[in-house]
Amino acid sequence: MEQAQGPGMPCGELDRAAFERVWHRVMPEDRPDCPFTLIGNEELTPAAPAPHRQEARLPPPPCLAETGAAELPRLETLLQQTADLFRIYRALARRSGGTLGILAREKRRQARQLATAHFLISGKSHTISPTPAPRQGSFALSLRDCFHAEQSLSGALLHAGRASGDPSLSELYRTMSVECRRHAQQVWGLIERL
Repeated sequence: MEQAQGPGMPCGELDRAAFERVWHRVMPEDRPDCPFTLIGNEELTPAAPAPHRQEARLPPPPCLAETGAAELPRLETLLQQTADLFRIYRALARRSGGTLGILAREKRRQARQLATAHFLISGKSHTISPTPAPRQGSFALSLRDCFHAEQSLSGALLHAGRASGDPSLSELYRTMSVECRRHAQQVWGLIERL
C-alpha cells in the first residue's frame, strides 16, 4: 500500500478517495454513532444532524495517526494473535468445515480491520509472522487451544479498549472483544458435540 500521508502533511490533506476506500472496508454499514453515512456503499458524506437535537460545536477529532502512534506495538500484537487464530481455524476447517469455516472468515475480517487501523496510523502495511500449525493428532485438543486463545484475545482487546486514548481504536477493540467471547462460546459448543 502507498503511504497516504507525507511528512509534514496535515491530516486534513489526506487523499479523500483513499480514505473513503479504507473507511468502507472498516465500517461497511451506517451506524447511528458514526459522523459519516455511506451513499451507494462507496461515497462518504457527513451525516445530517437530527432535527430535534441541538448541534454542539466541537473541535474535529484528532487524526488517528496523531493519537494512535503509541498504540502500534499493542495493535501489532493483537493483529498477530487474530491472524494466528484465523490460520488455525482455516486449517481445522479443512478437516471439519461448518462452524470452523465461519470462524475462519470472521477472524480474517477482524485481522483486516486491525490491519486497516495499523495502516491508518502508520501509513505502512504490517507484515504478519507465520503461524504455528494447529496441534497434531487430537482435534479436541486443537479446539481447546482455540477456546483458550479466544478468551485470552477477548481479554486483551477489552483491556486495550479501556487503555486506548483514541476513540476509534477503543470502539474497534471493544467490539472485537465481544466478538471473541462469542467465538469462544461457538468453540465450546463444538467441543460439547464431540
